[in-house]
Amino acid sequence: MKNKLQKIETFYNSNADDIEKDIQSSSYRYTLHLLQNKLCQIYDINKSISKLKKDVYSMSILQRVIIEHYLKFFYSIIQTEKIKDDFVGISYYFIYLKSEEIKMDNYANKINNIKNKTNFKLNELDGQFSKLTQAEIDKVNSIGNVFTKLDEISKRLIEYSDENKSTRNKIIVNIELLEFYNILSSYVHGGPYAENEINNKLSNQEALDKRIAKIISISNTLTYCSFYFFFDFLNKHTDNKYKINQ
Repeated sequence: MKNKLQKIETFYNSNADDIEKDIQSSSYRYTLHLLQNKLCQIYDINKSISKLKKDVYSMSILQRVIIEHYLKFFYSIIQTEKIKDDFVGISYYFIYLKSEEIKMDNYANKINNIKNKTNFKLNELDGQFSKLTQAEIDKVNSIGNVFTKLDEISKRLIEYSDENKSTRNKIIVNIELLEFYNILSSYVHGGPYAENEINNKLSNQEALDKRIAKIISISNTLTYCSFYFFFDFLNKHTDNKYKINQ
């Protein structure tokens, strides 16, 4: 997998200028921009994982993150293929962004209430959001939350895998991956399950090496698949301009 990843990365870099031009001229410009950015983020996270070597705790945190990025990446592809327009990218950059900003504004107000010892007032927004009605806020959040409900995204991806058995070997969203994603939650949130694993199950060198190898393998595979599916999607809209030699 490492050699395949290096090969497809080289292919991407050698075609970078043309890729940018094709994205800008595409009727799926925002979705392709989303996919390209997620691809680059996944690639960078994977590089960070490989540099950590024996720090399994930090590797586990980044493993969870890379899976989350991949779920959003692949969901964006299959949803766009289903609706056949640029809505996924547009909703991500213009509606999901607003949803995040609204939630951050709400949280900032809570912090100010704690700091100033004032009473909490839910959904009391400042600045650009102060004139929004609750119905408008709910609408923004309902669209933005599509990208945050990873359990629902995962369910859709598993269903997609079942419906497309001919390409199943290329689809890396499966129950085993999601089970591992669930376990890794404790590492991200500083839970006791993670401590128990580190101090007990992974205290054995053989078990530790096996877990590290698993993390690296999954990360490399998801990174390769991100490149592969990015080009697969791009080729559908550029008359197979970017053919990859497997």
